[in-house]
Amino acid sequence: MAALKPTPIPGPSSLPILGNSLDIDPDAALQSLTKLGEKYGPIFQLTFAGETQFIITSQELMDELCDGSRFVKVVTGSLERLRDGVGDALFTAHEGEANWGIAHRILMPIFGTVKIRDMFPLMEDIADQLCLKWARYGSEHALEATDDFTRLTLDTIALCAMDFRFNSFYRDGTLHPFVVSMGGFLKEADKRSVCPDFVNDLRIKSTKNYKHDIATLKKTSQGILDHRRAHPVETDDLLNALLLGKDPQTGQGLDDEAIINNLITFLVAGHETTSGLLSFALYYLLKNPEAYERAQSEVDSTIGTDSIAIEHLSKLPFITAVMRETLRLMPTAPGFTVAAREDTTIGGKFHVKKGQPMTLMLGQIHCDEKCWGPDAKEWKPERMLGENFDNIKPNSWKPFGNGPRGCIGRAFAWQETQLVLAMLLKTFDIKLDDPKYEIRIKESLTIKPDGFRIRATLRHHINPASLAQTLHSSSNSVEAKSLTSKPSSDGARSRYTQDASATRSLNIVFGSNGGTCEALAHRLASNASKHGFKVKSVGTMDAAVGSLSSDQLLIVVTASYDGEPADNARKFLQMLQKLKGDVAGVSYAVFGCGNRDWHQSFHHIPILVDDLLQKNGGTRLVPLGKSDVSTSDAFSDFETWEETQLWPTLGSSFKPGASTNFAISEVSGVQVNITHPRQVTLHQNVAEGVVTRSETLTRSGPVKKHVEIKLPPGMTYQTGDYISVLPLNPSKTVQRALAYFRLPKDSVVEIESATSTSLPLTAPMSASDLLGSYVELTQPATPGDVKKLAALASSESTQRDLSDLAISLMTPEGRYKRASILDLLEKFKDINLSLGSFLEMLPPLRARTYSISSAPLWNPSHATLTISVLSEPSRFDQRQFLGVASNYLSELQEGDVIRVMTRASNAAFHPPEDPDSIPIIMVASGSGLAPFRGFLQERMLQLRGGLKLKPAFLFFGCRSPVQDDLYQTELDEFEQAGIVKVYRAYSGGSEPMYVQEKLWRCNELVKELWDDGAKMFVCGRVDMVDGIKGVLGKILSDGREGQEAKDVVIKLKPSRFVVEVFS
Repeated sequence: MAALKPTPIPGPSSLPILGNSLDIDPDAALQSLTKLGEKYGPIFQLTFAGETQFIITSQELMDELCDGSRFVKVVTGSLERLRDGVGDALFTAHEGEANWGIAHRILMPIFGTVKIRDMFPLMEDIADQLCLKWARYGSEHALEATDDFTRLTLDTIALCAMDFRFNSFYRDGTLHPFVVSMGGFLKEADKRSVCPDFVNDLRIKSTKNYKHDIATLKKTSQGILDHRRAHPVETDDLLNALLLGKDPQTGQGLDDEAIINNLITFLVAGHETTSGLLSFALYYLLKNPEAYERAQSEVDSTIGTDSIAIEHLSKLPFITAVMRETLRLMPTAPGFTVAAREDTTIGGKFHVKKGQPMTLMLGQIHCDEKCWGPDAKEWKPERMLGENFDNIKPNSWKPFGNGPRGCIGRAFAWQETQLVLAMLLKTFDIKLDDPKYEIRIKESLTIKPDGFRIRATLRHHINPASLAQTLHSSSNSVEAKSLTSKPSSDGARSRYTQDASATRSLNIVFGSNGGTCEALAHRLASNASKHGFKVKSVGTMDAAVGSLSSDQLLIVVTASYDGEPADNARKFLQMLQKLKGDVAGVSYAVFGCGNRDWHQSFHHIPILVDDLLQKNGGTRLVPLGKSDVSTSDAFSDFETWEETQLWPTLGSSFKPGASTNFAISEVSGVQVNITHPRQVTLHQNVAEGVVTRSETLTRSGPVKKHVEIKLPPGMTYQTGDYISVLPLNPSKTVQRALAYFRLPKDSVVEIESATSTSLPLTAPMSASDLLGSYVELTQPATPGDVKKLAALASSESTQRDLSDLAISLMTPEGRYKRASILDLLEKFKDINLSLGSFLEMLPPLRARTYSISSAPLWNPSHATLTISVLSEPSRFDQRQFLGVASNYLSELQEGDVIRVMTRASNAAFHPPEDPDSIPIIMVASGSGLAPFRGFLQERMLQLRGGLKLKPAFLFFGCRSPVQDDLYQTELDEFEQAGIVKVYRAYSGGSEPMYVQEKLWRCNELVKELWDDGAKMFVCGRVDMVDGIKGVLGKILSDGREGQEAKDVVIKLKPSRFVVEVFS
């Protein structure tokens, strides 16, 4: 069969000598290329300075060109021109140049997760300066957002990487000379790349400015270098690594020229593209108000009034999606160039010779409709959320380049951008200076918005003078440091406390370029003795080559680097690939770190190591542990894996009879006996759980909270079940009672009683503990209570008023006022009631029951609550009425102990056992959403397990999308995954709608699902539930209304219409 004839590669005609220079606007080269791509794509050719370049504009071709075995990055065009200023630095080195490998290996640990986390306080310092500047200018001043982001990102990279302060926010509105020269250098390099040399030679003034700009960049960098040499500091920053670091492979360091070239590179690349990302992201948020509100709501619900901590950043999925989608449409580094390693064919028909440069135009590739759909040019962050991002085509999103030559500072830029966006949204309400402004692109070698001006107004009634204190309402830096602290550099055997009784030892190995996996390995070693294990050694994976033996416990902590092992893990992996059943007797566990943004190679090496160890005869102790550093915290993920999988398995398998819990031995002269009499005295069958998370879900109005609890051992639940909480009375209420009886908080009381009582007997305790823990202080007084108080009053007027009140309490109107005995004592001062009689009148404190808002499939040992915090004007006097349990729960913090008990709910109030055959309709208002969040969690996990689900509808009533749209991001992700269709009804605003009305508006859809066998679940207050009955009856009875419609529902099988009513 004859070979297929190659397809000619199109392109505009080129002129002798000039090539295609006249086809490119020197001030808008990227936009010129975009227009040519629309005309000639998906591949076309241009000639500049006698060199032919292929331009790629389709995702299909990019997918092929990202194959590192066939194609390699090349430095050409404008990037080649940058070598005039930075030589063979990291981003401009040609393939095979020695300095690239030396610098890359020296600097990789500096940009690992551990080091980036440690930079957080410094990043925060510069972000504070930006916020303070905007605050002091006020809302009437138009701010040049892009210029300020440039100041911010330059100062951040200089401070974090070099401990050098440009102090750009204190320069009277001017930019630092480095920034001015950098802009000129980048723009001129871009222009010179499309002009023949003889044309550039004729541009005498431009050439002079070009050389001046390069000299300024080198002078600034030399000054930073000289300052560090004159004032050395002991720190693991980029500058010390360049100055003092040695390549682990060759032992070589870098000379001064290479150091300065790389300093310029990091100062330029470390801030230029990030300032563009911040500018474009803020622009898109401001042009899309719903996205802006959602992002701000996410920040408020995650961070609240606290200062931003490093741990918050992984809990901002929508902001992460905003950043990804912004880089899709506006990749601030708009392309990269590769060449074929050998003669080849791409796209099945285009012949490419060895060494032929091919530039991938990311702006067009990221908008390829064949990949991204007909709305590819629209900004939709939802497409970058959760599983949507996981499911994008391979090599369709490449804003950080590809392979080993991809951006080394990616994690730095990502953390910085997340922090700044979160801080701005938390601190300001921002709007465009000109609401009609549309994006204009300003090009150099990168892209930024041109003329992008904003106005910023401080939120929460804060003034500029108090902002600095508000930005740092708590300190986070110490915690951030402690998370990444590592043992001293002594030998592994002496580094950790050993358990003398331990009979088994651990070998812990790590594969780490960036330092994260190394830090995790040392943390594991520190914890080993607490669990009864010795640590034989902690070292690199390569150091373990040849030392694997039978009867060994091996723990591996490793990562992937674009699908490749860490530099200190390559030999270990090669050894595993050559073994044939030679690790029999080795028991092992593997934990992997990765970033799903590189989803083609996500966790590739940890999975491979795990599989090879098992394939060659090893015994896998626990499933592979995984952390995704793009969405979570590696240290928290690792800790969870340790606690829930590794140590329990090791404890049961290798230390017979030993508990996986541990205690620290100490000698003390003080012996403390701890008892828990309250649940016994109050006859409450509760046990001790621990709060692991607490956050506010609402932005304004009535407060709603999310509380996550680690359940006591052995306590279980099903989706839809309840949890009972034994609370404490609100401290304000306790203080009222103490004040009335003139008791200091530390007064000690001891109770004796001749009759049965639920009060603690013969056990001395403080008065505040007694009143806070044992009695219902806010229980409404009964008519009998009021009559008793009337008999103890000294004045006739009080006796008369209380007698009238006792009579009124027998009516619904009287009961509505809800006066407690304490309320009455405070109002009627002449009642002579002793503390003993007061306690005797009060019922014992009881547990409160809430619907669980999680599913055990999500985490069988944890349960979550979604609560409305009750704090409203009293119906009896001018005080605030505080709900006992909701206020108790709202004040709990992570680590607090809570007494709980799970309880089974109505047998019918559970998701169908066969969700693949029964649709469901869920209706809720406010915190009544709680059980349905658990339902949806379960459905999501069932879907991931391969189960095909029948449709589900959720009708949810709340006040507004920016006030109390609970779990908005999470519900949106559920909806995008296809497990539910959410219909919201907002009762606030100019056109209020309640959930009953929303249900009726969708009556045809509801009827269709009902006819398919759907079950309906309703959770809410009595009035809402009653309204839903009427609407459903109307739907099922072809329009009947009133009691007739409700009767239709009453006759339904209890298993099809299931209600949970809360007060």
